[in-house]
Order: sequence, then structure tokens, then C-alpha cells
Amino acid sequence: MGVARQEGMDFDKERVLEMVRSIAEKTSQNTSSMLQDIQRGKRTEIDSINGYVIGLGHRHRVPVKVNETLYSLVKAKEAQHIQGRPRDIVSALDIDY
Repeated sequence: MGVARQEGMDFDKERVLEMVRSIAEKTSQNTSSMLQDIQRGKRTEIDSINGYVIGLGHRHRVPVKVNETLYSLVKAKEAQHIQGRPRDIVSALDIDY
């Protein structure tokens, strides 16, 4: 929540975790849009979501290691499936902030 704080937002950590758990439980049977994109060989919205947070983290000099890790994992998986042909995973991880 360091990035959010730097952006002028203040959250109660326990309330956020409670909300995340609740949403996860309610949507546990759903197939996420990112997984659907990967299964269809399309690009995900990871750049718009985690990439945005990563950019803000770098701007504010706030570590965002979890976001960077998730971003890299999704980009690697995306690279394996885009348009049904394997791509070089290293080039897919070229993060543009």
C-alpha cells in the first residue's frame, strides 16, 4: 500500500484484505479475464493493471516486488501462448513503464 499512500490514498489494511477475501470467495468458480486472454492467445491487461502500479512505484521509489513478480509471471505465460506460437520469453519481459 506504499504506492497508494504516495498517491494520497489511505486504506485500512484489514478492511482491504477482508474485501479481497470476500471477492475471491464469491468469484472462486469464475475464469479470470487474464486467464481467458492467455487461453485465447491474446495479450492480457497486465500492463494496464500491474504495469501501472509498477510505474508509480518506480516514480515514488517504493518497492513493488510482488507486482513486478506477478507481472513477469503473467508476461512469461502470455509469451508462451500469444497467437498460438511460442515467443522468446526474455523479450516478452521487456517492461515498458
